[in-house]
Amino acid sequence: MSINGRKKQRRLTAKTKFEIYLRTRGEYGLHLSDLKEIEDLVEAGAISRLKTKQSKTKDQDEVTPEEYVELQK
Repeated sequence: MSINGRKKQRRLTAKTKFEIYLRTRGEYGLHLSDLKEIEDLVEAGAISRLKTKQSKTKDQDEVTPEEYVELQK
């Protein structure tokens, strides 16, 4: 791990990247365009969910102390 707590990103050689691609294509029948489409969908979903989560936390009503006690019961 690096100083800031993150793992140091490993650099892959061109040959290793190509081997990964070949294995992915062979095992799952995926091509580069398929992988890119999956990546784009995952990114869009994550961004959408993060926006939704932020707006929900901002719009939540505050609970009064009395309501809190009642909810605990």
